[in-house]
Amino acid sequence: MQENSTLDLLDKRIVRLLYKTPDITQSKLAEELGVSQPWVATRINHLKQRGVLSSSVSLNIRRLGLVSCVVRLTAKNPYHLLDKYHKCPCFLTGLVLADGKNVSLVFCAEDVPSLQGIVDQQLRKEPEVDSVELGLVTYSLGSNNVCPELVTMKNEMSPCGARCSICPQFQHGNCLGCPASICYKGHFWNENNRRNHIEILA
Repeated sequence: MQENSTLDLLDKRIVRLLYKTPDITQSKLAEELGVSQPWVATRINHLKQRGVLSSSVSLNIRRLGLVSCVVRLTAKNPYHLLDKYHKCPCFLTGLVLADGKNVSLVFCAEDVPSLQGIVDQQLRKEPEVDSVELGLVTYSLGSNNVCPELVTMKNEMSPCGARCSICPQFQHGNCLGCPASICYKGHFWNENNRRNHIEILA
C-alpha cells in the first residue's frame, strides 16, 4: 500500500476535528489530542505535503439563494467534457462514472430556467453527448458549502464557447445568461449587485 493512502489514528482524529471545526487553532487541536502544538503543526504539514489534506474556502449556496442540479449523461470523451465545463462559473463539480451514463455534472444558478438553459442550449447540443438527464437538488444530507467561480471579467463569449446574444432561451427571457458573459442579467455574479443581493438574503 502506498504511503499517501494511509492515515494512522492520530491523523484521523486531526482530520475529523478540522472537518467539524475548520477554524480550530493548532493549540486547541493539541489540547484535544493531548499533544504539543509543534507536533500538531508537523503532522498537518506532513499530511498536506502528501496531498492527503487540503484547505479550501466554500460558500453556502442555499443561504445565498442559489439552486443546484445534477446532470447525468453519456459522453464519448468524458474527460474532454469535464475540461470544457469546469471553466463555467456555474459548475461545481464533475465525476466520470463506470456505467452507461458515464458523466455526472453539478451546476448552480440563480433560478431553475438558467440551469435548464445550460442543459438544453449547451449540453444537449454537444456532438458527442447523449442521454442527458437533469435532476434538481431539493435536499442535501451533507454540507451545502461549495464555491462557484466568482467571475469579475465579462466577455462576449462564455468560457464554454457559447454566445448568450444568439441563444434563443436567453433571447426569450428564460435564462439570466452566463455569469461570465457581458449579456448576464442576474445579480449574484454581478460585482455591483452582489453585496445588495447578499444583504437582502441575510
